[in-house]
Amino acid sequence: MKKITFNPIKLLQNSFIVSFGTIIGRLSLVISQILLARFLGPDQYGLFILGWTILRLNGIFSVFGIDKTVIFLCSGKSFDSTLNQNLSIAIILSTLISLLSCSLIYFNSIYISMFFSSINLNIYLPSFAIICFLYILNQILASITRVNNQMIFSLLIKDLIQPVVMIILILLLKYFDLLTLQNVLNILIITFFIPFSVGIFFIKKTFPKFLLISFSFGKLNEFVKHSFSAFTAGIFSMLMLWVDRVMIGIYCTNSDLGVYQVATQSTMIVTMFIASLSMAMSPSISKFYKDLNYNMIEEYFIATVRWSCYICFPMIVILYTNSQNFISLIYGSSFSYASDSLKILSIAKFVHVICGSVGILLVMTNNNKIWFKSTVCFFIINILFNFYLIPKFGIIGAAISTCISISLLFLFGRLIINKRLKISLYNHAIFKIFISFILTFFIINHLATFFGAQALSLMLFSLLTYAIFLILIFISKVYKIDYNFLYNEK
Repeated sequence: MKKITFNPIKLLQNSFIVSFGTIIGRLSLVISQILLARFLGPDQYGLFILGWTILRLNGIFSVFGIDKTVIFLCSGKSFDSTLNQNLSIAIILSTLISLLSCSLIYFNSIYISMFFSSINLNIYLPSFAIICFLYILNQILASITRVNNQMIFSLLIKDLIQPVVMIILILLLKYFDLLTLQNVLNILIITFFIPFSVGIFFIKKTFPKFLLISFSFGKLNEFVKHSFSAFTAGIFSMLMLWVDRVMIGIYCTNSDLGVYQVATQSTMIVTMFIASLSMAMSPSISKFYKDLNYNMIEEYFIATVRWSCYICFPMIVILYTNSQNFISLIYGSSFSYASDSLKILSIAKFVHVICGSVGILLVMTNNNKIWFKSTVCFFIINILFNFYLIPKFGIIGAAISTCISISLLFLFGRLIINKRLKISLYNHAIFKIFISFILTFFIINHLATFFGAQALSLMLFSLLTYAIFLILIFISKVYKIDYNFLYNEK
């Protein structure tokens, strides 16, 4: 086995840089969504979310796995003609695919609106198509900057600039009494164009010798082959996160969609940290795999699961035990009936946290095909559940369908990791963390009735939850495992 130099402290620093930046960016996105929900109301906000869902679904298809392929093929390599060709392919290919897909939305907006039985959607879809084009290119530019572990550049392009500017412009629209849905879309175009321009600048700074050049068919074929593999491996797991909103848009009202979005948006606070660790993990996992260092893959993956548990388990307890007060305070009382959906979706997030970023790990270790087959299977299960449950139970049915299918997918992904990579996650340390979570849940669930929907009350409730959980973690001495890992002590 080829020995590589690895510094866990540096890895942790990168993880926390990514985590902090991603959390700030995602919180800014959540705040912008909260402002839109409060200012637009359930019906107009639901119409916005329907267009936003179409944008995100189109983005999933149009990114085409190019973002993951860039990292897989280029991570840890010095700049040469091969790297230049791969970067050129990524930029040119993503531009062509996004132009084609966004043009289809732009010129077929009336038919898409008829599919969702929402004629008003036709007015706004052309603007969403323009936004989507910029959104896709920003995803690729952010991935290219991560090739050389330029995490700060990636964060600014993908997570930070757009939502922060969005908040400022929404407040300005409200201040000048110009906040309409069309004006919101106009400023969205501006907020995505700014990071696109910054991304071009960062690419030149990261790779000063980079030029868009012609490339051989062999390089293009290699790139597209891996890109297609990465695309198929991850597409259905991503679709499962959005298909519920599509089907609510078909069977329910815009208001129902707006309320359900509030529930899913609230669980986003849990996935922020997992997503940031995934971003930090993917280049390192790819390098470990190429160097055949499977022991380091196992140690790092299990460490990221523990770190996710420390941060996310108390969040899940807070969202489940105090869901109605949380939603009423943050989004307003008109969205309060999203609380039951939030509880159900919180269960799926628990499974996600305890299993870890299984999709990224499998893709970065060349297990794309088995992950693809798994996601297809559970995507079909999700569709069938949604078809049956949404007409009967509305947004509660959508939450149940999503919870079951996503939980089963991640649990099955863990079985694949155990079989293919021989990574056994459920060790003594994870068991102690789980016990700490259970004890925290029962204690906080009994204390929840003493806290109201006021801001100070919710803050104290959150602090108490984290305090109890972290005290239990300290008593269990699980933290010593992370200390040993970071300082290479056995």
